[in-house]
Amino acid sequence: MTGPASASHLIGRDVDVDVLLDAVRQPGLTVVAGPPGIGKTAVAAEVARRCGGVVFAGGGLLTLRDVPALALTRAVRAPLPVDDPPLTVEAVRARVGDGLLIVDDLQWADRLTIGLLPRIARYCRLLLACRTPAPLVERWIGPIRQRAACWRDLEPLGADAAIELVAATAPHLADVTAQTVVERAVGNPLLLTLLARHPDGPPTRGLTALAALVAELPQAERTALAALGLIGRPAPASLLGPGADGLVRLDLAVVAADLVCPRDRLLADVAAGVASVGARAAMHRAIAEHVEDAEAARHLAAAGDLAAAAGRAERAATTARGVDDRAALLRLAAEAAPSAARGLAAAQAALAAGDTAAARRLAADTSGPAAPEHLVAAAVVAATAAAAGGDLADGLQRLDGVTPLLDDVSPTLRAQHLTARLRVLTGLDPDAACELGGRAAAAGESLPAEVLIAYGAALLAARRDGWDRPLWTSLEHADGVTAWTAELLLVRGMRDLMRHAEAAELADRSAADCASRGAYLWETSLRAESLWLRLLADGAIDAAVRGGAALLARELPAEARVVAVSAAALAHADGGAITAARGMVRGERNRLLRWVAVEIDWLDGDSAEARTGADALLGGRPDLAGSLAELTRAWAAPALPSSRHARGLPQPVAATLAAFDDGDFSDAAGDWDGVCVREQLRCLLAADERAPNGAVDLLLSAERLATDRGYTVLLGRIQRALRQRGIVRRPTSGREASLLSPREHEVLELVAAGHSTRRIADRLGLSPNTVETYVKSAVTKLGARTRTEAAVRASRMLS
Repeated sequence: MTGPASASHLIGRDVDVDVLLDAVRQPGLTVVAGPPGIGKTAVAAEVARRCGGVVFAGGGLLTLRDVPALALTRAVRAPLPVDDPPLTVEAVRARVGDGLLIVDDLQWADRLTIGLLPRIARYCRLLLACRTPAPLVERWIGPIRQRAACWRDLEPLGADAAIELVAATAPHLADVTAQTVVERAVGNPLLLTLLARHPDGPPTRGLTALAALVAELPQAERTALAALGLIGRPAPASLLGPGADGLVRLDLAVVAADLVCPRDRLLADVAAGVASVGARAAMHRAIAEHVEDAEAARHLAAAGDLAAAAGRAERAATTARGVDDRAALLRLAAEAAPSAARGLAAAQAALAAGDTAAARRLAADTSGPAAPEHLVAAAVVAATAAAAGGDLADGLQRLDGVTPLLDDVSPTLRAQHLTARLRVLTGLDPDAACELGGRAAAAGESLPAEVLIAYGAALLAARRDGWDRPLWTSLEHADGVTAWTAELLLVRGMRDLMRHAEAAELADRSAADCASRGAYLWETSLRAESLWLRLLADGAIDAAVRGGAALLARELPAEARVVAVSAAALAHADGGAITAARGMVRGERNRLLRWVAVEIDWLDGDSAEARTGADALLGGRPDLAGSLAELTRAWAAPALPSSRHARGLPQPVAATLAAFDDGDFSDAAGDWDGVCVREQLRCLLAADERAPNGAVDLLLSAERLATDRGYTVLLGRIQRALRQRGIVRRPTSGREASLLSPREHEVLELVAAGHSTRRIADRLGLSPNTVETYVKSAVTKLGARTRTEAAVRASRMLS
């Protein structure tokens, strides 16, 4: 998109522009679509002009559609970390901010761009222009259509608007000729413009008129225009040949920054399409001589020079910018000139890029020399890809098929085979995986870090003692991704066993290392874990609410988002913002999020619903959600029998469940000290109920702790117990609410609804710092410990 559209190009589009302009005022996907030449780019440019603010405009390129995030990179005018999709989203969000992001020619955009656009739209205003129909890419664009807040199909211009456009383009055209142009152009603005300029062309209709116009051009100009269509982007005149100057003279192209740009890309596409097969192949070969290897490989493949295309693609892969780009190039090489070696290299690259479907397909090509090294390597790739896709049985079968060949391959490949088998078995039968890993460890050989990590994961899945030893050992020689993999497994393992303080320290240390090295995906995963761990161990509700809002305003990996939402929702619920907490977990299927929903029921006084929800989470191998559900069920129905002596439960959980039998909740509260504040409070409260003549000191300790950390719901229950002992606390005066300004009330209402500081600022037209100032002022006036407590108090006072 080179600039604002001329007034004539917008004739008849006032309503379309107004609809789109209204749609792009909020973050989300807005799409303008239609057939070639209908005016999508002109309408998008006008929306950008009238929208105001900073505009970031880019688009897809036909010949470079395999370059990951190219369309986004062109729009934000900065390199993007294409190896890390969440970080790519975050980088785009940070750069675009409150501006408008425009992606033109969506039908030619790379798959990574198309896949990330819905995620970027959570934070940014997006305007996309897409040529329709686009049958070759409909399966990728389909999700965009489904998620678009506004999808605007541009219709052909009506007769009056068409006549007005012809008159604006060629004011001296005779009325009869103008009417003929309108009839031939069938309401297409591009055809109207071109035919108005060249009214003496053959009397054809629709897109056939464009082909006719191309046919009327001199040979040199026709070749130059076709080359522009094949290249798919502006090009230097030296690449287009002698016809480039003629295109400029005929006003079919312009020169900008020493590059020749077609006036309309559709005309260039038509010129390429009507060229003979031989002419197109010759142009592709000529272009390949003047461009870099990656682009040259695609042109040579289009020309039918498959061996040459494979060679250029393999050479380009050695200097590829990232794993996605490398995978695309090696896949091109494997498909252009298939061989066992190329298929395996492409499969390994696809697996590294996370494209498990492509990895399985490419690894299946074992034609050619069936050397043991190749067969084992292909089986490892296929098995790893199958396991990642959930097909564990297929993965195991592939590994079994090459086991007899292991004596004939290198130690490195044997270690890769063992790693893949451990991962597959961990999903199928963790105990069997533990036995396999144990035998390998007992063999006396030093195991590679990847094998140790897979063995540690198996021990953790089986809840075996010593699960962390292989992981710690792997860190002695691991670095980068391998080290972060081990550290994240350690953090999650300690989390599930409720070693919260130790896990939080490791998570913070590892996250800082990831941040210093630009590993966004790993950093945010570890930050989310730390958020959960600190909430439970320290009980810092306000920090969890603010930290959760900050994390959830960013793009997170799926599992990290689950942990962050769980922490933020639990903090809201414990702080008394039950409605906001429910909204965060409603309809979720993840086990941890389902447990948070169950716990919210218990906090809201619905013990029956909490017991039913907890029962649904019990059974099977113990995990974090199962351990927590054991506790919730016990608190919801203390008189009912439960699996209180189940194997594999963390020690504090087992101690608390045992207290329901022996009544010693004071010792159980001690077990939770430094592990989980909310469980410590529940045990202190239960100690009073079980020992009515001697637990006032415990209740007072619980009151101080709940007050200090902001546990509003549990504090209310503790103070009810104190009132039964004759200890009455002064309720908060309604006069304190009158101290709040109207704006402070307004801000606290949005805090109670679960909105982050940034969203509150956007909604009220304030800066985030100003919102924080209002929150801190309200917290001080109300004597609250946390923002959530202040919001709950203000809401109750008003009601």
